[in-house]
Formats: sequence, C-alpha cells, structure tokens
Amino acid sequence: ALSEQGGAGLGTLGLSASRAEAMARQAGFTRFRKLPVDHAVNAFYEIRP
Repeated sequence: ALSEQGGAGLGTLGLSASRAEAMARQAGFTRFRKLPVDHAVNAFYEIRP
C-alpha cells in the first residue's frame, strides 16, 4: 500500500503480469501463465507449484 512506508503500491493498475509472476516465483511457485480470457478489465493467471 502506498499509505505504508516502503509499500509496493500495487493498487488497481500497479500489478503487471511481470510483477505478479515475480511475486509468485518469490512465494515458491514455479509455473505461471496468463489465461486466454478476453476481459476488458481483469487479467487471469494460473499459478502452480
């Protein structure tokens, strides 16, 4: 949160696919892919160990 010192500020538009993948890998997940869902606002990802 930007309201916290050193926060990531991911918010509504701050979480890009590359940032989401980096966070998933940092959490120990090894497989990450964007799902082929055509949506005007949201992106959908499959994340697996």
